[in-house]
Amino acid sequence: MSALSEANDEFEAAGAIVLEVSVDDVQKQADWSESMGGVKFHILSDADPRGRVADMYGILSERNTSRRSTFIIDKAGIIQESKIYPPGSLPSVRKLIPVIEGLK
Repeated sequence: MSALSEANDEFEAAGAIVLEVSVDDVQKQADWSESMGGVKFHILSDADPRGRVADMYGILSERNTSRRSTFIIDKAGIIQESKIYPPGSLPSVRKLIPVIEGLK
C-alpha cells in the first residue's frame, strides 16, 4: 500500500481529501491500485485528452506524462502549496500533514 494510502486517515483527520491524478487510463489505474493491495483514496484519470489537467497545473513532462507532484488546495480552490519531485522521489507524508493543519 502506498504511503499516501497508509496515511489517509491522518489526512482526513486534518480535513483533507487525497486525490491522485494520472495521465493513465482508468483500467491501468485500476490495475496499479490492485497491485498495491488497494488504496484508500480516489484516483482520477487525465487520459482524455491525455494530460490536459497535468498541463494546466504545469506538470506535464516532455514525454507526455505527469511529473510526480503535490498540490495543497484550500477550500476556496486556491493552491496554497505545490511541489514537483525529482523522478524516483516520493512526497513526505509527514511534511504534508502540518501544512494542511495550518490551513484550518
